[in-house]
Amino acid sequence: MKKLLLALSLAVSLAVTASLAVPIIQVTVQQLGAGYSDVLSPVGKAWVNHVFAIDNGKVVLDKVKVKFDKDLPKGTYIRVELRDSNDNVLASGETTLTQDLPKGTHITIDLQPNLDVYGIIKYSRIVVVVAGAEVGT
Repeated sequence: MKKLLLALSLAVSLAVTASLAVPIIQVTVQQLGAGYSDVLSPVGKAWVNHVFAIDNGKVVLDKVKVKFDKDLPKGTYIRVELRDSNDNVLASGETTLTQDLPKGTHITIDLQPNLDVYGIIKYSRIVVVVAGAEVGT
């Protein structure tokens, strides 16, 4: 009986030691799945004005001024890309709104790098990306 009690005590202490030796890991799982949902754009239309500057005696495309047809809330991300005919990005700029932007109000976005005359000649199209503030369902 003593041997059985000793063996049982040893087995319990080994089990406790083994369970305490394993680190506790907390895992967070994202919701994944397939389904259907409407994707809502924060804007319908955008208007772009190009801002030129003189840099070392040469004309460069320095910035763009963009306005939208809808109000944009603080936290909205805006990215502008100037691309060539092969869809390569020649210059880009981005900003995150620090305050609400009423519809029809221009926001100036600085481009990097500035496009010189050769870059301006290659410039074929503009891409404007607007990502609204994060929403939950």
